Amino acid sequence: MKSHSFSVLFILMICLFCSIGSSAQIKLGLGAGLISDGSTAFLQGRVEMGPRSFKMAGAFNLFLEAGADWAVDIDGHYKVADIGDDIFLDVFPGLNLLKANDDTDIGVNLGGTLRIETNRNAIFIEPKYTIGTYDSFVITGGFIF
Repeated sequence: MKSHSFSVLFILMICLFCSIGSSAQIKLGLGAGLISDGSTAFLQGRVEMGPRSFKMAGAFNLFLEAGADWAVDIDGHYKVADIGDDIFLDVFPGLNLLKANDDTDIGVNLGGTLRIETNRNAIFIEPKYTIGTYDSFVITGGFIF
């Protein structure tokens, strides 16, 4: 029953993500990250939709080591602070779908993003904690185009 409830919640988050994206600016990004044990690195493709004050971000993470295959994250980012003219701080909750060791797990993301914007692009650093079967601290960095 628990798995079914999380599946329904994950599908609802995808629907919300798509509805926001239908009327908002879409930005794409690339990044890389590391899971807290230091032995699991990944590459990330990212999409962001919505206004600067509240946006949805989706990411596909491809793990480079054996054991974990991939993960999909859907997070709702809320801007909490402007640090200067081009530096912003977001906080977010979200959902994580992880495929690892022939097992699929749905978890919850809690984190923040430090974003430095230039004319049309941005650099981001994103620490987060994922709560699920594979609890972990994750840090990701990359570029938004």
